[in-house]
Amino acid sequence: MRCECEKLSCAYCGYEEQVSLQPAMPRYVPVYQVEPKSEAKEYHCISCGASFSTDSVATLCPYCETALIGEFINALQPYSLIPFTMCAKEAKRRIKKHIRSLWFAPDDFIKDYRKHKEIQPYYYPLWLFNMDVSTEYKGRRGEYYYITKTRYINGKPAQVQERRTRWYPASGIVNQQFYNISVGGYKFASSMLRELQFDLTSCSSVDKKCLSGIETKEFDIGSKEATILAHTSLHSAIRRAIKQDIGGDTQQIISYTPHFYNEEMSYILVPIYHFSVKFKGKEYNYFVNGQSGDVVGERSYSWIKIFFFVLFVLSLMGGVLYILERLGYFS
Repeated sequence: MRCECEKLSCAYCGYEEQVSLQPAMPRYVPVYQVEPKSEAKEYHCISCGASFSTDSVATLCPYCETALIGEFINALQPYSLIPFTMCAKEAKRRIKKHIRSLWFAPDDFIKDYRKHKEIQPYYYPLWLFNMDVSTEYKGRRGEYYYITKTRYINGKPAQVQERRTRWYPASGIVNQQFYNISVGGYKFASSMLRELQFDLTSCSSVDKKCLSGIETKEFDIGSKEATILAHTSLHSAIRRAIKQDIGGDTQQIISYTPHFYNEEMSYILVPIYHFSVKFKGKEYNYFVNGQSGDVVGERSYSWIKIFFFVLFVLSLMGGVLYILERLGYFS
């Protein structure tokens, strides 16, 4: 029995069963240190009798593809998950559209991606954080003023306005609150998960039936490392808040020190389709959000296409400059 979009089905007899999931929003607890266990999970296939080990909570037998479900072994277990709302067929269509839209991708890469293995559904772990941040900063506020200068255009004098900046010292403290900061909890997919957004209002309780046939991972990034990654991801928002607090026409940040407090964490499972393309000895990974259908991934570049594009742009710029010179704009 395999689960797809909240429905269990058997590929052999055609039996189907609806999985009823109960709403369950992420449950936050104060941040504490919890590290992943490195031990593998042992499986014994009930269909073919094969034994194997993996780090997955739910998996397929590598010999007969029977769906198997094990146990969570980390001290912290997911309280909720976001169920798949997109079928594999639609996810594959999204990947096909995405790959064909890639600029500067080699023609062979675009044509040959269909030769590779089928798309696979995964439940990946995702850390969530709430926290308050108080940041003390020092910087400078810039205010524009203008002076009049004489410039010669086409051999004729003309009055033009040139912008200047007066700088003033600035300092202060900005206070911010952040909610549902997401950090990928599985190293293989962590960088890609940062680029995908999920609607947390559709979170449901973890029913193991809905894991059947879906490769399900526990976190291998502990809460301490995940918290540091969450802090790092906030720096751009902190800098924007500082610049807004400085005011003026332009700003310079000399230094700032953020203080993080009231930190809370949660851990959920999110639906991802994974597809990989092997091209010229390198594997390119693509991930589809199983809820929204958004696609992220790596890509290959055709340097020949880039070369001719740059050559075209330079030729175009040269033609424009030649026309402007003939019209006397540089006299």
